Amino acid sequence: MTSAENSALVAVDIGGTKTAIAIVTAAGKILASDCFPTQVALGPETLCDMVADTFSCLRRQLGDSDLIGLGISAPGPLSSRTGCFLNPPNMPGWHGFPIAEALQDRLQLEPQLMNDANAAAFAEFKFGAGMGMDTMVFLTMSTGMGAGLIIGGQLHEGQDDMAGEVGHTLVALDGPVGFGRRGSLEGFCSGPGLSQLAVTKLTQALHTQVDSLLFRSRKDWRLIDAVDVGLAADAGDAVAQSCLVECGEKLGHFCADLVDLLNPDAIVLGTIGRIHADLIIPAARVEIDRIAHPTSAMRVKILPASLGDQLPYLAGAAAFLARQ
Repeated sequence: MTSAENSALVAVDIGGTKTAIAIVTAAGKILASDCFPTQVALGPETLCDMVADTFSCLRRQLGDSDLIGLGISAPGPLSSRTGCFLNPPNMPGWHGFPIAEALQDRLQLEPQLMNDANAAAFAEFKFGAGMGMDTMVFLTMSTGMGAGLIIGGQLHEGQDDMAGEVGHTLVALDGPVGFGRRGSLEGFCSGPGLSQLAVTKLTQALHTQVDSLLFRSRKDWRLIDAVDVGLAADAGDAVAQSCLVECGEKLGHFCADLVDLLNPDAIVLGTIGRIHADLIIPAARVEIDRIAHPTSAMRVKILPASLGDQLPYLAGAAAFLARQ
């Protein structure tokens, strides 16, 4: 490796559920890492303090070393130019917060802030499922739903960092609420959206006397979350599996338009799509093949993200590396 490839940076990935921090080389080797619950309700200042404490522990593990910068991957919408959150729908108390400046003050490193979907897209393009591809779309499918676009081998962010804000796109006239819109892509293809979809299906099951493991997963089945849905689906529960299949169908309907618009080599699925690829990808594939132009549909691959548990750490690194 060259000295540039051996250079290390701090990577921070802020999610609606979990925050990950690591020291990573420019070649994508994770030297030290840790994560903790984001606890959105405690506010951004508390999170920045927790990141600083975790960073101090990681740096002590490695001893003295030169760090070339700080990459921050965070939910959008945000502004990389001002270093501030704009109005991420799942983090209402964080709107307008200058996250890049706050972390720069604590870590004393020059920051680069990037939308988490864009950062994850670049990480998968550089180190994972998208290596060697020309055009690729990454879909987060986590607490929220966003897209990162690699077009002609370049990350496309848009003039206002708003390219890929697909969560509010309508895929049905009615359905779960996500990104403030009923029937949106985020409503069907995010963790909170899956919870809503499951409660609707369980209400129908209750009235038609259909049993489900989800009725027994919590004291109040109306409070089930996406993890409950996934566990029940893995155990063969028909109601839970139907939630993931419907997620895949709505995803495929949206992706068919992406295929016609961008003619990509691949669409790479994050968290939920990766974990439940066996149910979601076949359902999405049927819709893409049914709706999209056959030439473009034949080309595109639908792939689970390949970086697995390393993706948050490498997404934080990608937020810095993509700017270099």
